Amino acid sequence: MSLENQSKLKKMLASLRGQAIATSHWLLELGISPQLVRRYIQSGWLESIGQGAFKILNDKIQWYLISKSA
Repeated sequence: MSLENQSKLKKMLASLRGQAIATSHWLLELGISPQLVRRYIQSGWLESIGQGAFKILNDKIQWYLISKSA
């Protein structure tokens, strides 16, 4: 893996700590191409959790429902 890709990976991992979800759009803003996302999935760094949504492998994501008060 190139130094540039390692830097992108470190930045992504630091940003996602705390059980966050990454979108394809956000990853592109970090400079992480769809091809690099696939490589991160194959290498065990990321896991797809739906179309265009990813999380760090083995992270437990908690979903919260926020309702509007009437």
